[in-house]
Amino acid sequence: MELLLTGATGYLGGVVARRLAEAGHALTAVVREPSRATGLPAGTRLVQGAVESPEVLADAASRVDGVVHLAPSGGLATDLAAARAFTDALAGRGGVLVWTTGVWVLGPTDGGAAAEDSPTAPIALVHDRVAAERAVLSAADVVRAVVLRPGIVHGHGGGIPALLVEQARRAGTGVVTGAADVRWPMVHVDDLADLYVAAVERAASGSVLHGVAEEGVPVTDLATAAAHAAGAGPGWTVRSTAETATEVGAAFADALATSQVVSATRTRFALGWHPRRVGAVTDVAAGSYARPSAA
Repeated sequence: MELLLTGATGYLGGVVARRLAEAGHALTAVVREPSRATGLPAGTRLVQGAVESPEVLADAASRVDGVVHLAPSGGLATDLAAARAFTDALAGRGGVLVWTTGVWVLGPTDGGAAAEDSPTAPIALVHDRVAAERAVLSAADVVRAVVLRPGIVHGHGGGIPALLVEQARRAGTGVVTGAADVRWPMVHVDDLADLYVAAVERAASGSVLHGVAEEGVPVTDLATAAAHAAGAGPGWTVRSTAETATEVGAAFADALATSQVVSATRTRFALGWHPRRVGAVTDVAAGSYARPSAA
């Protein structure tokens, strides 16, 4: 399949691009600066542009069989314009559009785990993304429209866990933002890339998928692991969102303090997706985030 990718040079996008290429798909990537796209799979065709340029997106999408949208949100107007550009270009051709949002659109979860059909209550950082999801899914009768919501991504030493390690290094102990009972739904980036391949190849139109391998990992455990990886003191301390906001901004600090338990049972059943990589706590403590031993 010929696929167009946005966000292909990012942390998640780079891994997804490699996995799609390994699965035999031909890739075209929309990139702001082609000179920075050296890490993409061999044979990837580059289109210079950005998600803020719907004309570029539409033209590129008209030349492929499907789109995997991994770029960060550009705001509601930009996202809606991009969704329209993709759906218009793919309409009537059996094209697939896999649109990435994230589990934060569900908001804090109380009681049981949030499922793929649970009501949305997005936190401030992602408040526009539900409208983008609806725009994509509203086109399910003319394109194979799929929304994919990753959990908190770990692996290859990147993503939010890398921030936890840096916080522990500076503070001398693990740091938890908000409260001691915060939980995060987690997924290894390689497992998540496998899910993108499955979504492209066989997800039903109108699907909402959850990219979650561990439903609710205590952030105290992650913070303890981060302290170990950083070579800091054992344990953890709770920091207020206001304190963390001075480092990362108020909206992102609130996101870090958001406690969620999120299920991907329906996603696993529908697509035969079986996450198999190392869990987040082990990865942070002794895997891709661990400080190299002294020679």
